[in-house]
Amino acid sequence: MKKTLFFLVMLSALISFSIALYSQNEDRPVSLGVYGGLNYNMHNPDFNFSIRDNLNAEHIFSFNKNKNELGFNIGGIANFPISNMFVISARLGYNSMNGKLESFINDTSQYINGKIGYFEISPILQIHEIFDNSGFYLLGGLELGIPVVKKYDYYEEPNKDYITDLVDMELLDASMRFAGVIGAGYEIPLSETVALTPEASFRMPFTKVSTNAQFDKWSIPQIRFGINLTFGLSSPPEKIVEQQSSIKVRMKEVNYYDSEGNKKPMERLNVEEIQYMELFPFLSYVFFPQDKTEPTAQDQALAMNTQTGEFNLEQLEPEAISINRHTLDVIGRRMEEIKNAELTITGSTDGKIEKGKDGLALQRAEFVKDYLVKSFDINPMRINVKMTSGLPDKPSTSADPEGVAENRRVTLSSSNKDILAPIIIKEDVRRLANPNNIEFIPQIESTDSIKMWKLELFQGRDNLKVMSGEGNEESLSWIIFPNELSDSQAPVEYFYSAENVKGKSDQISGSIPVDYISQKRKKQEDLPDKTISKFSLVLFDFDKAEVSAEDRKILDEHVIPAIKFNSTVEIYGYTDRIGNEEYNRKLSQKRAKAVEDYLKAKIKPASFKTFAIGENNLIFNNDSPIGRQLSRTVQIRIVTPK
Repeated sequence: MKKTLFFLVMLSALISFSIALYSQNEDRPVSLGVYGGLNYNMHNPDFNFSIRDNLNAEHIFSFNKNKNELGFNIGGIANFPISNMFVISARLGYNSMNGKLESFINDTSQYINGKIGYFEISPILQIHEIFDNSGFYLLGGLELGIPVVKKYDYYEEPNKDYITDLVDMELLDASMRFAGVIGAGYEIPLSETVALTPEASFRMPFTKVSTNAQFDKWSIPQIRFGINLTFGLSSPPEKIVEQQSSIKVRMKEVNYYDSEGNKKPMERLNVEEIQYMELFPFLSYVFFPQDKTEPTAQDQALAMNTQTGEFNLEQLEPEAISINRHTLDVIGRRMEEIKNAELTITGSTDGKIEKGKDGLALQRAEFVKDYLVKSFDINPMRINVKMTSGLPDKPSTSADPEGVAENRRVTLSSSNKDILAPIIIKEDVRRLANPNNIEFIPQIESTDSIKMWKLELFQGRDNLKVMSGEGNEESLSWIIFPNELSDSQAPVEYFYSAENVKGKSDQISGSIPVDYISQKRKKQEDLPDKTISKFSLVLFDFDKAEVSAEDRKILDEHVIPAIKFNSTVEIYGYTDRIGNEEYNRKLSQKRAKAVEDYLKAKIKPASFKTFAIGENNLIFNNDSPIGRQLSRTVQIRIVTPK
């Protein structure tokens, strides 16, 4: 009785625990129902004893033959889900263990006809989703049986005489049954809340049939085949089916910008051999990260700190940002060559986040001086170090984070104009592309975020350019430098690929036809020839349209001599991306007009054209302070027919 009470307490605790878990996990609803089925009772006796009947006749028992009989089970069931995978199934019902034992002694057949029934309590653990969502599950648990029917009739043959009820003689009784359960089932949903579940299980008893020690070698293993019919107390939540990861890329547009900054579809690249000269602007600034006293490698390459420790002006890449990443190396080399030149270095802070850190401004200036002295053996007496109390003399806006970043800088000035002079690259013939600024607009359709993308540009076997990054880039700009394209009619091929965070990838390819016009072809086909001079001047401070005194000297010394009587002077005004687009377009118009007015006052015969581009076509990468400074410019293109 104590064992029964203990088991009932444990079962109640288990059911309560299951309900508590379910309240935190509603993947499956609680369900109630009924079960029923057939039992295959496998009686395994092995006992001997003797009794005397009412006539004092002795009867000797000897039962050791296994006997299989059918029975039935029926009851109620309650399922408490712990999760989608685990379900506690509590069952209360009736279990019939009837069986007929048979023995043969001294030409006499003996029988014990047992009618045994138990009120059973079974806590079962079901394990679902073993094979995805197939409905198949395994089960394991315990069975506690409390005997409610116990009658054992003894017979003998050939007369089939009824001898006695062994229970009445207090010889044979039924003990409480305790067994282990293993099995499997298959859940067949009939609706959202109703399920029919065929189930099979094996029951291995840990106890014997009788409490009498003479019968302790009689046990009844059992196989069950049944069906459960359950009704959910609520509809199961809708399962969120995880969408299979996919990605699709395409090149939505390939465009270029005409001379007025209008976007047009890219159809063909014209590459022409032309006598060419280009003047590149030279910034007098070195930029620093927030609260740092050394520039990043993105802002200053510092060739003299590399393993080679060498720098040559002639080896500079003919590209404005690349040139201005070598500001200190260019100045150091020029200070070596111009022995009497002096240099002033003025350090500043952004006046906002770094406000009050005057020592930081001085440390920045000292870093620049130290680099020039050690790397180029410049006499420190030729270099004067100063600092401002906050912002530089010509600050960028403090209302925008990018403008604030530009104020973390060192400003360079010199008594000799050649120290900060622009860099001129002049060649007899160069291959120029028209248009020279192409915009790729890719489109990525992906179920997941983009891990990486890459755009590769080829012409024949030459790898022209590789652009890559993370996330979804809306547009990619390719500025084609002189001589970047080959001397052939081979098309420019592009390959765009992307991969999402789930590892799915896709790519697209295309090509741009190229028409190459060489000097030889011009002579053979009698095509017009020309010379082009291009001047990129950083003419303007932030939000200004006045031509500085330094740039008026550049116009006088370099631009005006290149203009002939039959030249066409094209003036393009630009801005950085800070501020309103329409405001920037008007500002670029003012800048172009200011340069046109200055040149017209000095030269009469040439033809002038001005174009206000603004920020519509960024000619330099505005992600860096150098690129934004270079974008506040006017570019002058002088085309002179031969």
